[in-house]
Amino acid sequence: MLSGHFKNNKEKLPDDILKNMMASKRHMIGYFYARQIVIALCDMMMHTGASKETPNEVYNNLTEKYLHIKMPKGNMWLAGFGHFIGYDAGYYSYLWSKVYAMDMFSRFEKEGLLNAKTGADYRKLVLEKGSSEEEMNLVKKFLGRKPNNKIFLKEIGIIK
Repeated sequence: MLSGHFKNNKEKLPDDILKNMMASKRHMIGYFYARQIVIALCDMMMHTGASKETPNEVYNNLTEKYLHIKMPKGNMWLAGFGHFIGYDAGYYSYLWSKVYAMDMFSRFEKEGLLNAKTGADYRKLVLEKGSSEEEMNLVKKFLGRKPNNKIFLKEIGIIK
């Protein structure tokens, strides 16, 4: 639906190219999410005092333990990673936002990406409310159920 040429929208990408593009979206997805978990664990350990190691030691040890990558001696990777400043151990929220977003998107997939009622419900039940209600209640109302991580786990290939 979105693959039309920018000038006339008539020249569509061939099915085999679209199929390959969709298949490639999972390339390195395991590494990507494992790395996100390493960063989140590092953030939690540093902001909760769970480790007596230096921040670089924490990151390097977690990277070696969970990603099986030995960081170069003397690296200062964390010094260039601005997401640790001001988050107070909140980096893990990136993954949770992905879990909820995928779960909520599943309603659009089920009812149609361009379904006007689904879009109106999202606007009315979630966007218009903002933070005037507990966010979890907004998500529950939109989904008509309690959210879960099943769609996310399927998307990253952990469950079928």
